[in-house]
Amino acid sequence: MNHPIKEISGTFTLEPNPCLTKPCLPGVIPAIRTEKTIYFLVVEGHYANDPFTWQGRQLKIGETIRLKGKVSTKTDINNEKFYTLDLESTE
Repeated sequence: MNHPIKEISGTFTLEPNPCLTKPCLPGVIPAIRTEKTIYFLVVEGHYANDPFTWQGRQLKIGETIRLKGKVSTKTDINNEKFYTLDLESTE
């Protein structure tokens, strides 16, 4: 599936893992939060780790940032939708 590159502006945050296993695994994933949506950050197909450094820059919780990448819609084991942003660049 072809995912267009989008630019997303929001707040850098840590969000609870989407529930992908039974039982759900505890933990958090770096994400960007907009007014309406949370995008879990992905780098080369893998969920980002905390602390998160991208292109030599460590992002800080609560920092306003603009990210570019491929947005995908996914579904967890409870049939809840969530979004990922496979990063291309940060500004």
